[in-house]
Amino acid sequence: MISAPPPSRNSPCPCGSGKRYKDCCGALGTAPAAHAAGRTRDPQALLAQATGHHQAGRLDEARALYEEVLAVDAGNAFATHYLGVLAMQRGDLDAAVERLEASVAMRPDLPAFHANLGLCRRRRGEIRAAIDCQARACELDPRSAEAHSNLAVALQEDGRIAEALAEFGRSLELDPAHAEAHYNRGLALLSIGDYARGWEEFEWRARCREFAPRNLVVPGLPPWRGEPLAGRTLYVRVEQGHGDTLQFARFLPALADRAARVVLEAASGLTEILRSVDPRVTLVEPGAFPAGIDCYVNLMSVPRWLGVGLDAIPNPPPYLAVDEAKVRRWRERLAGPAGRTVGIVWGGNPAHHNDRNRSCTLAALSVLLDLEGHRWFSLQVGPRARELAQLAHPRLVDLGPELATYAETAAAVSALDLVVSVDTSVVHLAGALGRPAWVMLPKAPDWRWLLDRGDSPWYPSLRLFRQKTAGDWRPVVEAVREALRRTPAA
Repeated sequence: MISAPPPSRNSPCPCGSGKRYKDCCGALGTAPAAHAAGRTRDPQALLAQATGHHQAGRLDEARALYEEVLAVDAGNAFATHYLGVLAMQRGDLDAAVERLEASVAMRPDLPAFHANLGLCRRRRGEIRAAIDCQARACELDPRSAEAHSNLAVALQEDGRIAEALAEFGRSLELDPAHAEAHYNRGLALLSIGDYARGWEEFEWRARCREFAPRNLVVPGLPPWRGEPLAGRTLYVRVEQGHGDTLQFARFLPALADRAARVVLEAASGLTEILRSVDPRVTLVEPGAFPAGIDCYVNLMSVPRWLGVGLDAIPNPPPYLAVDEAKVRRWRERLAGPAGRTVGIVWGGNPAHHNDRNRSCTLAALSVLLDLEGHRWFSLQVGPRARELAQLAHPRLVDLGPELATYAETAAAVSALDLVVSVDTSVVHLAGALGRPAWVMLPKAPDWRWLLDRGDSPWYPSLRLFRQKTAGDWRPVVEAVREALRRTPAA
């Protein structure tokens, strides 16, 4: 029998889904008749279609089909679980944990169910519960490198670094090429000051799913790996946040000493302040790739190839400079009654993967604002600046609308006596300028702040205040308040 030709790509799909063939069975390689039958009677066929959409990133279609599975088979653990995964991907963690817990109750024997519930718990800040979930996944599948890596990350966030390193080791014994385990082990090693091994493991980020959109590998252009650069042009790529760029900009003079020419990617808001690092460095828009490039390096890989150790961090602050005319204007702008002038920041970039832990609220800092002898200025920009309207305090002046660039913010910071902030790019700016800043850190801080110390080898002008309990900012803010009360203004 001669089979009928397949439908045209833009014609309605014969399965009756109401979609075009190219977006339905044509995309999934499914027979329309089987799909049509599955749509009404076969939950397994429906589930297969749903997971196909899910894997392809068509989340709305996947959700509709998962719900259709549950309409046919209300106790389907997989549809329930994947709806929970979808909710987690969309950021609805409350709905996600409800679905994921339900699926674990239905199928407690499946390690992946426990693992995904653990990931959701960790995103909600429920670290101890996340550890329990990931430990159960390891018990059910002790040969899973992914399970041990997930457990290690949860232990790392609970500050149990030695245990985390042991679990990363188990993961890599099972799968020596597990990129996420290598990368996260690198973060753990850096956090304890083991820079020799930490930088090496940190390089595995280029192979991680999380970093895939950042294109850390440049096709057709050789990477620089520490070899001599005499007579060559080196292209330095930015890859992460503005704070990372400000912190690692200190290495540019060392690169300029080695190469005939250094070209640095710089976002528009950073261009003016980065020009002050070294006049030999050419700044271009990210992705510009001007002619004549010989090799490239990702900015955060530079310390590895320079052999940077904890006791030998080059180019100490201040390595950024500010336009003195701007500083004078800001001093005039901030002039007023006697008292210490303090800039505050309570939130970082909401898109940052750890922003829920590292940021607080303006309300959490409100107890500082009534402290006598202090004048307060908000340096907050972005969506969280809206909190100023909710907590209109007569002693807090909003400078955010005037801070269009980091050069302007640098001038304001230079005119203030002190900055009090959570872990944001503003503290990197203050530190790179050599200006005093007090940094409020979560219980599981970013690797660069190390552990259990009140100072930073990267920025001698900074003082660190650390959470004892995850999510509890009150003791941190009280410690800052007491330190302000006891420390005389300069």
